[in-house]
Amino acid sequence: MNTYLSDDVSETEYYSLRLNKLDKVRYCLVFQCRVNPEKVKSPTACPRYYTVENPLDDIRPYRLLIK
Repeated sequence: MNTYLSDDVSETEYYSLRLNKLDKVRYCLVFQCRVNPEKVKSPTACPRYYTVENPLDDIRPYRLLIK
């Protein structure tokens, strides 16, 4: 199982969880994470994406971004 990451917030918004409230305001939730730099790979076909094979050991979410 791979986990995909990006360092571009506008790119992550496309894949993020979107919430609609009763007041018709749309919220976008994105996790900001720290990763183990020795375990991160970038596919040659998509250099703006990164992948980590073992997310439980190599990724640490530390901030929730709300837009």
